[in-house]
Amino acid sequence: MAVSKPRWLPRHIQAPGPPMILCLSQAEMLRVQKRLSGVTPKPADWPKCGACVLAYDSVQSHERVCVVCVSEDAQERQAKDPTWLVAQLVHEAVHVAQHHFESLGDDKPGWEAMAYAVQYISAYLIEEYSRRTHATPPAAQPPAEAPTP
Repeated sequence: MAVSKPRWLPRHIQAPGPPMILCLSQAEMLRVQKRLSGVTPKPADWPKCGACVLAYDSVQSHERVCVVCVSEDAQERQAKDPTWLVAQLVHEAVHVAQHHFESLGDDKPGWEAMAYAVQYISAYLIEEYSRRTHATPPAAQPPAEAPTP
C-alpha cells in the first residue's frame, strides 16, 4: 500500500477547531511528538491494534493538539472490511471532539454541537486516510428496506 506524507488537517469545527494530524506508522507518530515542544516521544503510545487519539497541550500555541494514530493491524483489516476502518475513524473523531470541548472548558457540550464536531472531524479523518493511502472510501449503501409486518 502506498502511503503519502502526513499533513495537518483543517480546523473548521469551531473557531478554530483543534490542530489534528493522522499518523499511519509509529515512526510518523514519533516525528510528530518530537516536533511538539515539551513532548517526549514515547514509542509505547503507538496502538497495538485499532486506533487511538493522543492529546497534548502545546507549550507554543497553548492549544490542545490531537494526534490520531491508526495501527498497522487496523490498516490491514481495512483491506478486508473498509467499513470497519471508517467506523474506527468516527470513533476516534468522538475522542478528538471530547478533547476539543474539554480544552475550551466545556464539560457538557450540547448534543448538536457535539454531533457537528464529530461530523466534521470524521469527514476530515476519512478524507485524509483516503488521500494518504490512495484508498477509495466505501460508497454509501442505501438503507435496507424495513420488513413488512
